[in-house]
Amino acid sequence: MTKNKKVLIIEDEPTVLYALQKTVSEAGYEVLTAEEGEKGLEMIKKEMPDLVLLDIILPKINGFDILEFAKMEEKTKNIPIIMLTNLNDKDSITKSATLGAAGHLIKIENHPKDVVNYINKIFGKINASKPTSSGSA
Repeated sequence: MTKNKKVLIIEDEPTVLYALQKTVSEAGYEVLTAEEGEKGLEMIKKEMPDLVLLDIILPKINGFDILEFAKMEEKTKNIPIIMLTNLNDKDSITKSATLGAAGHLIKIENHPKDVVNYINKIFGKINASKPTSSGSA
């Protein structure tokens, strides 16, 4: 059996964080959390999660800056980062895409189970793009 994928949730609203943590964990993922941007960025570098759920409006460092830093670092640039926010304006959505986010989900429009479905799709795309070894020996 393969190891559980590690998902880091960077979110400062306790009720949202709890709901996501519970639902993502129940879906079989190992969940790490950070409640402010600076700690979240440190955890991305230290823990090397398989995916990050990232709020934009955070204490200390905002989500756009975290996304930008993570995508500039050689070690972390390929980690999929899904922006999970209530910022639903065109500029925020465009900025997320421009900086390299794997998605931009609106909190109030997505139940935690919808977020897990999105995570599953991201991991499905990653697995589908990896070459499989054929058994010719």
